[in-house]
Amino acid sequence: MTTRALFISSVVGVGFLFSLAVVVLMRPDTTAVPPPAPVTPMFPVGQPIPAEVVAGTALTVPLMNGNRQVRNFLNDPDVTADQSNLGFYYLNDTNATAPYIIQYIAQTGDFTVALTREPLGKARSEAEAYLTERLNITPADLCQLRHSVSVPANISAEYTSQELGFSACAGSVALP
Repeated sequence: MTTRALFISSVVGVGFLFSLAVVVLMRPDTTAVPPPAPVTPMFPVGQPIPAEVVAGTALTVPLMNGNRQVRNFLNDPDVTADQSNLGFYYLNDTNATAPYIIQYIAQTGDFTVALTREPLGKARSEAEAYLTERLNITPADLCQLRHSVSVPANISAEYTSQELGFSACAGSVALP
């Protein structure tokens, strides 16, 4: 075989392989795609709180070990009901300048505190002061509440995956 014939054969062979690769890679995938799994809401939708509970002057909240009567904060002007999740309340005006957001879940009695501004230690202290005043409890009583204190990743990557706790509680994380 001459060099010219070998060259032409090589070009044709490479062209054929290229064409075959294009056909194989570009053909549509015919495997069946399973339907997406149903979406589970981040927070389950609860039942509305009975009117007599909201209207009272005291509210019973569950503690880590028992229950406690606290001042009924649900009627405060800066408390708003979550329109998407019945029984979920925001205790402070989420549009305000406070460096935290506090959510109360009436069905479970859980308080969730998100620290939304640095310095985180100061934000947590302000949230603690707000809660003790609103519920008419002591700082030590905060530790008995069913609670979670956290920080979003866009505020602090260092603390985002940790349960920070209230500063007076055993096991709380020291914050700057």
